[in-house]
This record gives sequence, structure tokens and C-alpha cells, in this order.
Amino acid sequence: MIRGTYRAWSDNYNGVRVEAANGVTVAHNTLSDVTCNWSTNCAGIMLYDTANSVFEFNKISSTATGVFIKGDHAGDGWPQLDNVFRRNWIENTTAGAFRGSPPPEARSSRTC
Repeated sequence: MIRGTYRAWSDNYNGVRVEAANGVTVAHNTLSDVTCNWSTNCAGIMLYDTANSVFEFNKISSTATGVFIKGDHAGDGWPQLDNVFRRNWIENTTAGAFRGSPPPEARSSRTC
């Protein structure tokens, strides 16, 4: 269980952050109370440059954003592609359960 606390300044404040990763599994976690004044940047799970990964059976509650696919840093060799989100329980978010601005070539499958 990961339990956050409110941060007055907290850009990219997350319960779980996955960055520059390939083939990661994030499963069976309870994430709560990740809140701050930057709204969507406070997420239960945040991804940067993540590919071929699975996020499942996570319970995310009382966060600004449940899951935020944040970005793909072009040219770094870590494309944001083929991530799967399934069987996640997301509730009580202030900025949305699932957000993201991946590039057009990014592919994600989700059933949160």
C-alpha cells in the first residue's frame, strides 16, 4: 500500500512512476491520497517513456489523477507504446481516472 499526503507544490507527485522502462508489470497495488496543487500531475500511476508494460489489479483512490500517461521524450530510444491497463479500480479522483497526451503513434489498451 502506498499512501500519499497533500503537497502544496508537487509537480509530478505520484504513487508509482514508471520511466524509461520496457516490459514492466505493476499489479495488485493500493494507491491513495496522492494530491497536490498541480492537479493532473498528481497521479496514482504516471508513465514516461514506457513500452510493452501491463498495469492490472491496482486500486487507486483519492488522487488527483488515477493514471497519467505523461510523455514520450522523442529520440531517447524509449517509445511510449503498447501498454495495457486492465482490471484497475479507480475512484474519487479530482482530475479524472485516466489522462494522457501520448504521441499519435503511441498505442495503449485500457479497461480501467
